[in-house]
Amino acid sequence: MSLDKISGSGYTSIHGIFLSCTKKAYGGQKYRQATARKHFGKVHRRIHCACSPFHETKVGSIGVLRTIARKEGHNLEQLMVTGKTEGKRPRGRSPTRRSDQIRSCLDIKIHDALHEAKDRSRWRIIVQQRLMQRGSHDPHALIVAALGTPRSNVGQSPGASSVVRATLEILVMWRKTVYLAAYVLGCTLLRAKSVQSTNQVKFLGAILDSKLTGQPHCEFVVSKCERNLNMLRCLGGVWWGAHPATLRSVYNAVIRSVLDFGTFFLDPGNVAGFRKLDLIQSRALRIVSGAMKSSPVNALQIECCDPPLNLRRQYLSDRFIFRIVQFHNHPLISKLEFLSKKVPSSHKPLPCLLKSFLKFKQLQAPTHSFQVLPLFGASYDSLLLSPVICFSLGIEKSDFNANENFNCNVNSKWPNWHQIYTDASKHSSGCVGVGVYHKQYNIVQKIKLPPESSVFTGECFGLLKALEYVLSFKLKKTVVFTDSLSALQSLAKFSLKLNPFFHVIFECKRKLLHCQSHNYLVSFCWVPSHCGISGNVKADSLANSATVTGDVYPYKNFGHDLAALPGICLHKSWNMCWEESGRIKGRFLYAIQSSVPRKPWFAKLSFGKTATSTIIRMRLGHNSLPVHLHKLVSFVFYYL
Repeated sequence: MSLDKISGSGYTSIHGIFLSCTKKAYGGQKYRQATARKHFGKVHRRIHCACSPFHETKVGSIGVLRTIARKEGHNLEQLMVTGKTEGKRPRGRSPTRRSDQIRSCLDIKIHDALHEAKDRSRWRIIVQQRLMQRGSHDPHALIVAALGTPRSNVGQSPGASSVVRATLEILVMWRKTVYLAAYVLGCTLLRAKSVQSTNQVKFLGAILDSKLTGQPHCEFVVSKCERNLNMLRCLGGVWWGAHPATLRSVYNAVIRSVLDFGTFFLDPGNVAGFRKLDLIQSRALRIVSGAMKSSPVNALQIECCDPPLNLRRQYLSDRFIFRIVQFHNHPLISKLEFLSKKVPSSHKPLPCLLKSFLKFKQLQAPTHSFQVLPLFGASYDSLLLSPVICFSLGIEKSDFNANENFNCNVNSKWPNWHQIYTDASKHSSGCVGVGVYHKQYNIVQKIKLPPESSVFTGECFGLLKALEYVLSFKLKKTVVFTDSLSALQSLAKFSLKLNPFFHVIFECKRKLLHCQSHNYLVSFCWVPSHCGISGNVKADSLANSATVTGDVYPYKNFGHDLAALPGICLHKSWNMCWEESGRIKGRFLYAIQSSVPRKPWFAKLSFGKTATSTIIRMRLGHNSLPVHLHKLVSFVFYYL
């Protein structure tokens, strides 16, 4: 209903009052008096209440008196005696009528009011006291009385927080006076109606209940996935339809994405609700694989390479935590730190987020953190920098004279240039070693990185150390050789297309910009590995020894390396579950597939739906052959 149509019924809008009072409080010097009178009249008409005994009070009258009291000369005398001035009559009500209103509202003579209005602060106090004594129910009058700031005194007006606080206090007082209940979320007032409480609310797509059991959200997810299952049924059956690899992609897009969203925040929750999600997964995998209904669920998950949902939720939580720990000012870190000290004595299962945080705390090496992403922390000139990189010298690994050909090409292309060789190495159960070798000065450097680091990070870190070496020794012309093609490709790629978490690459570009500002020429060149090039062999031996005896500064993890840990933890946990459950259920498949595969066997095969369904049923041991059908019949008769 429109506010103009229900004037006097007790219904009004806090939003309109709040906007009007804040506009009054922050009015500028260019806010003309005519606009003020028009604005106050419009607002007063909208919020006018018929039940108010003080409704005849017009704030415009007080504002006009405060303005004309500061005028000097003949015009003021004429205004008070004759009720008019020379010239065209102003818009609005006549001044004499306004003086009558002031007399009736404030119970003082007009001359005394003119005398008091010359002092702004005293005039505001008088108006406020008189309005409060009258018990006014007009919210706009109360607000203006308390917050009305003269246009010429804007610099002394209260701050935004004090204005908002005082406005809300007045609104609450006015609400209690006229017995109205405030519905804060809707910014409306409803007469004689209390705010209804609810046990659940939908926030960012996740339904949260009052006890955080997750039951309403699970029911919502199940109802949504039931409709999406019909897509799989239309695309393929047991002996017809799309290839299982295609059906698996559709399942990942329309069903598993729904099962993943927001569930790891609610785990552990209601067991019955999460069991319904497991049922949706098993039904979808049976449609994808064409397996029989009696097929064990754990074997179906192995066959389709889709992990159990509880492990999947933990994987999503790990990925989320390992990403936010890179920001040292993230608010969730301090809360998880506090929670980790309180819950170890609890007998209940830990939440997924807390388990992920405890995994992070178990890492021995510190994590490199930053306030903003490295992409946004880099300078604009370094992002536009394009390094000089040679990706081929015409040397193959099969060349018997690779070292001689390499030296000949280098001497002809970079004569009298300093040559620096870098390499990185990682053993199966050790740290990452980085080796840097300067050929002319015979200077070597060995750096040791944590076990969580990748070889790619080690190669990029070797390039960074080479650039730091150039700046330290002020080398005018330097060529850096490395056998890591991926590191050079990342360095040559446009900065905005890089992973924004690659701190080492952006730091290399910053060092390159520094070299360029000092007129140091630096080029990069790729060389094939393990082909007998003396400098590369020396750097490789340094990297191998650095895994044990390398410098441990800076011994820290980088964010893009931590992103790979959740997948490793998921695969390890799934293997342990399969080893335990495979001996009880799905023993036929466990005898064939004792470990969890990375991809399903049918991913790159072009068999039809009939052939793949037949092979899957034979691998699971649940098929239409007489041996298995005899087991089913015996099972049915046993329970009958």
